[in-house]
Amino acid sequence: MRTMTAKKYKQTKNLNYAWLWALIFGLFYFMFNGAWKWCIIYTIVLIITLGWGGFIVAFFARSMMRQHLENTGWTIHRGE
Repeated sequence: MRTMTAKKYKQTKNLNYAWLWALIFGLFYFMFNGAWKWCIIYTIVLIITLGWGGFIVAFFARSMMRQHLENTGWTIHRGE
């Protein structure tokens, strides 16, 4: 199981089911996590593909959120 652990705080985020949350909630998943760059990219993909791109983007949500969290100061912690 991979989790993301903050450097400063003892918070963890589990990214195992990021694809599922992105598939269910779509745009709101990225908005809730503060990944505004991915939120805009997701919106553009949805507009261009008339909504079908949401299924494809959902399966890349884990790597997208991982990149966002690493850029905002989180580190990868392999554990439990």
